[in-house]
Amino acid sequence: MRRSAIMVLCAVLGACSSINEAAKEPVPAPDASKAVPIIKTVAGQYHLTGQLEIAGPIEAPIASSIPWVICLRSASAPRQTYALFYKKDEYVSSRISTIGDRCDSQVYEPLPK
Repeated sequence: MRRSAIMVLCAVLGACSSINEAAKEPVPAPDASKAVPIIKTVAGQYHLTGQLEIAGPIEAPIASSIPWVICLRSASAPRQTYALFYKKDEYVSSRISTIGDRCDSQVYEPLPK
């Protein structure tokens, strides 16, 4: 009896995990050139001045429900970085970046005009 209950539990857990894997489809990365107007708006909200630089899009941390990050900074203040979160080409939110966003370890390029 106990052995059959364990077998049923294993089958149920196995079925649940395969459903979760199938439901999670990859979300395409945002097009950085389409994101330029939003990036400029966010830079204004954070009072960034000078040449703007971006990195990404990079995949967001696994715990994030938002799959993509574009990192933003000003060339005149490179130590302060901001994370802009995207689902496909849709801007979701932004904040000062954290270690988990990995913005500090990225290679930055000038923001396209």
